[in-house]
Amino acid sequence: KWLTSRCSEPLPVVTPGAWSLRSRHLSRQRSGAADRGRWAIQKDVFLKLNHNTMKNSRSMITRLLALGLGLLVMTLGKANADTFGIGPSTFIIDVLDVGNPGNENDISGAGGGLFASVLGEVDYSFRISKYEISQDQITAATTLGLTNVTAGAHVGQMPAANISWYEAAAFVNWLNQQRGYHVAYNLSFTTEWSVAPWISGEQATTGVLSGTNPWRHKDAYYFLPSEDEWQLAVQGGDGRAYPWGGVGDLTRCYSHIAVPAGVGRTSRPVGSFPDDCSPQGVFDLAGSVAEMVETRIDGRIWLLCGGCWADRDVRRFCAASRRAADERVVQSQVGLRLALSVAAP
Repeated sequence: KWLTSRCSEPLPVVTPGAWSLRSRHLSRQRSGAADRGRWAIQKDVFLKLNHNTMKNSRSMITRLLALGLGLLVMTLGKANADTFGIGPSTFIIDVLDVGNPGNENDISGAGGGLFASVLGEVDYSFRISKYEISQDQITAATTLGLTNVTAGAHVGQMPAANISWYEAAAFVNWLNQQRGYHVAYNLSFTTEWSVAPWISGEQATTGVLSGTNPWRHKDAYYFLPSEDEWQLAVQGGDGRAYPWGGVGDLTRCYSHIAVPAGVGRTSRPVGSFPDDCSPQGVFDLAGSVAEMVETRIDGRIWLLCGGCWADRDVRRFCAASRRAADERVVQSQVGLRLALSVAAP
């Protein structure tokens, strides 16, 4: 109400022409050098007051515009960027805050809905990368010393694919090491990869339903998202079925329907579909490539979340979409996204 009333008040501006008419009228009523001098002083004071009023009004408008922009940024999520490397191999990962800690899960908070699940309840704030990790970022990390990670299904700003769960975890560990943080995953590599759970007391807590996570170290800063974190990033806590809302329109994301065969179906850079964007401003959660998360089902089987460019079934693209994948298998339609803590350990 205050903003409306302030903005609706007319600015007290007097044009130079209007002042000249007023000045001539007053001059005809008075004579003598003293009178003219006195009115000249009053004219000068009035113009200075008018100038200050205009200046203050412009300042207020500027502040209101800045306030509106600030509210927009808060709605989309606070933007940050983490930089790695130096020189020509430098790369940046854009990240966004995922707020709404303590939200209810998909069913309790949203009252069910299309493809609802008991997941998505997270009792802490975290951050997530604005885009899927690109091939350029993997290539730069390899140049800077990352080993035993290849990817290479695509090029440039296309999503990194043909990458196993182990390689995704190794990339995340390398990011932690570059910043001096504890690695997220207890990996080892001789002739092939293996992973072991952390001992009690070193395990992180990720999500209300999943509780203690034996695979993520509590002092890691960068990690793969858990399935609870991933789903909250899609929905923003409001239980929506898709990042853009409740209707499964596959033309709005990088899917087999949106990009038919024969037109370079696998050659889209990350962020190419602006409608595939969550309430926090995170892109490609529905389509592009299916994303590896931190949840392990059994033995060597881990979960993938979201749909990919090869999918046709609308159910593959919703927030509750899950499929299983062997941790050793690499596919051109499977990639990764980074998650991280809000504050350094």
